[in-house]
Amino acid sequence: MGYFINPLIAIMLGVTIFKEKLSPIQKTALAVAATGILILVAAYGKFPWISLILAVSFALYGLIKKIVPLDASVGLTMEMMLTAPFAIGYILWIQYVGAGAIGKIDLLTTALLLSSGIVTAVPLLLFTEGAKRTRLSIVGFLQYISPTISFLLGIFVFHEKLSSIDWISYSCIWTAVLMFALAGILQPKFAPSAYKPGYKK
Repeated sequence: MGYFINPLIAIMLGVTIFKEKLSPIQKTALAVAATGILILVAAYGKFPWISLILAVSFALYGLIKKIVPLDASVGLTMEMMLTAPFAIGYILWIQYVGAGAIGKIDLLTTALLLSSGIVTAVPLLLFTEGAKRTRLSIVGFLQYISPTISFLLGIFVFHEKLSSIDWISYSCIWTAVLMFALAGILQPKFAPSAYKPGYKK
């Protein structure tokens, strides 16, 4: 749910902070996506604090990436240098108290865990570069791709069952994404290609 709320907040930041303009179709798409999210939240039955914190924090992360005048690789390297001591300390601690996985799992799983850093770093590097090159509202809507892929994996790989409410909500979101893409075709001035790398407003 957090990854579906995140694009809405990113778009809101783009419109309010960078004064980005949305076409009528894009505004309608935003309303349709928001409707899908509200249906999910209502079906959840309680306020989704964790989802909201995730959504707000990652949207602010994208905002900072767009504002800070650093090369993508330099910025990501600085982030890793700041967070690595805490991560290493935590790993050493859980190993010390006997809750760690290293040494308790097979070699292949250990190798996959260690390689997860690369799998995480590469998308973040590309995200940073993309955020600097296009409007934040466009970046926001593109972020519906990731949870949609997770959705498809859940359905076709892990054979998870969805309720009718889930189908209605996701249908709203996918319809909104298609509308947003259509707006870029029908109204080129609102498409990401209309903006040069380093675009700020």
